[in-house]
Amino acid sequence: MALQIIYDRILEFPVFQGLGKIDLEDVVGNTKFDFHKFPPKRTIVTADTPCEKLYFLLSGKVACTRESDDHTYSISEEFEAPMLQQTEAIFGHRQRFTHTVTSITEVGIMTVDRNEMIKFLERYPVVRMNMVNRYATHIQQLTHQVWRHQSSDLTQRLIDFVAAHCLKPTGRKVVRIKMRQMAHELNDNRLNVSLSLNELSDAGLIELRRGHFIIPSMERLINRHSII
Repeated sequence: MALQIIYDRILEFPVFQGLGKIDLEDVVGNTKFDFHKFPPKRTIVTADTPCEKLYFLLSGKVACTRESDDHTYSISEEFEAPMLQQTEAIFGHRQRFTHTVTSITEVGIMTVDRNEMIKFLERYPVVRMNMVNRYATHIQQLTHQVWRHQSSDLTQRLIDFVAAHCLKPTGRKVVRIKMRQMAHELNDNRLNVSLSLNELSDAGLIELRRGHFIIPSMERLINRHSII
């Protein structure tokens, strides 16, 4: 791939933003980048496998799916390029991917070895700060979720449950869960959960299917009070 294209693609990712031209030339000239093409419906990353590389989505669209620990439900999210998959997985006690990533369209992927990424952090302060900011923002978001007021409105609790399990509160989501399990997660009964889901379906905010429901736009669902 031409150097200028690599420069442009790298700078699309926040973790590399702020690198000067000289540093950028040094990165490209001294780092091994691997480039891959995947056809639609191909598994790129499998959950619970070791994080030995970072995956940069350069083109196309992917689905990121995570399953609950007890395998009773899962949420799949769609993302378009540019996207960086789970930078936090290269550190910590459990250096494994938590999501399975599959291609929806043909996709272009750039991979960087874990050790190369660690060299980036050691060598370039701006990359290190970008990563620190990324981690800090993630931690702040998780902390905020714990202290949020739990609504007495079941439909709002249902929305909050889905949002809390998403990587991003935007875009298309597919929630695979049985009605009985959703009732258990929300500490309510199956009938009330069914009524809430049908309310959202009638408003055009979700699409009910057997064993799962689709959220065409998570941001519209979150802002449901301005729609219903």
